[in-house]
Amino acid sequence: MSDNLLESTETQRNFNSLYDRRRRASLDDARQEAEAVVKAVSRISAYADEHSSPGAESLAAGKLFEIAGEPSSAETAYRRALAEDPDLDEAAARLVVVLTKLRRFDEALEIGGTLLLKSPTAVFSSLVYEGPLSACTVLGDVYRLSGNHTVAAGLYREAARLEGSTPYSVSQAVVTMALAGQGRAIAQFADEHSGASVGERIRSLIRLSRETDERFAIIQEVAARANIAAGESMLVDPLDLVAER
Repeated sequence: MSDNLLESTETQRNFNSLYDRRRRASLDDARQEAEAVVKAVSRISAYADEHSSPGAESLAAGKLFEIAGEPSSAETAYRRALAEDPDLDEAAARLVVVLTKLRRFDEALEIGGTLLLKSPTAVFSSLVYEGPLSACTVLGDVYRLSGNHTVAAGLYREAARLEGSTPYSVSQAVVTMALAGQGRAIAQFADEHSGASVGERIRSLIRLSRETDERFAIIQEVAARANIAAGESMLVDPLDLVAER
């Protein structure tokens, strides 16, 4: 067998091995996602059973529509929940999330701003993954995705305090501080929330902020890529965020 053929065979074997690993990882991710959804549906159903008010029932319906990927139906349910109970802050917060997914940023900012003025320290349970979600994070997402990184950074920093250094709030605080040109503050913030688990891009960003001057373009390049990755999780086309780079 020729050297070229041996090399080609080895390359194909390596490719197949990599493909198999990725396929297994994808399946594992899908299973974890499905399990998280099942748990979320169970929690939402239990909540609806325990709270028999119309507002609570409409809130639960909105969450189920949101999990099912029906943001318009979720919006209708959340608005109905607020009409039935204007003090239901969680319905307002989830409505902001849905409007953000629908890319109706102006409406999301208006409702989110009103919620934050009314209940600045409001914290709820996240929809799918178990853990806290604050009104600051919800509104921070709107400002970040609409391009106002300075305001978003302040909201995420407060969110990290309210939520006990959740990985998402800490990660987005670091990203938006970098995009807002606040590179020198990143290392101190990271030290204050050192217990948070963050992704490789965020770790790189923190490391760069310690090693280089904040004017270096690579800091904002890494931050922009992390921002695009976060945009994907919010169902926003990452190509729409490239202009922020």
